Amino acid sequence: MIFYRTKDENGRMIIAGTQADARAVNKQFEQFDIPTDKAGLLAIAQSWCDEVFELNKLMDEMRADLEGRVPEREETSTEQPPTPSNVPEREEFVTEVRRQISVEEEIQSCDLPRLAVLAQNVAWRFEELARCPSSPSVTT
Repeated sequence: MIFYRTKDENGRMIIAGTQADARAVNKQFEQFDIPTDKAGLLAIAQSWCDEVFELNKLMDEMRADLEGRVPEREETSTEQPPTPSNVPEREEFVTEVRRQISVEEEIQSCDLPRLAVLAQNVAWRFEELARCPSSPSVTT
């Protein structure tokens, strides 16, 4: 079965059933085929599950890295309050951590159809980054 994927103005992947529907969201879209036979559906669902598994491993590694970067504060700490020069950096870091947690919570709260869409979006993004020679490589 032919579907079309594109991204809305917020960068969220949208899967449409027709070119017209995809074009209404974004003029740039990509056609992809979802098999309709049981074996084909099972294979694509398994590939999405594998991608989600790999993403979870990557998020666990990122979480471990973040835990290493943000030491626990002791109650008897003699640290001085943040100065104006380092407050924006800390705020950016906290914002990034919150964004990552939000993404993880979204994944954990998804039902299967929404999770499949997210997994497909992630796969699409991986393909996009793999085609771009200036993007950093991902190693696990």
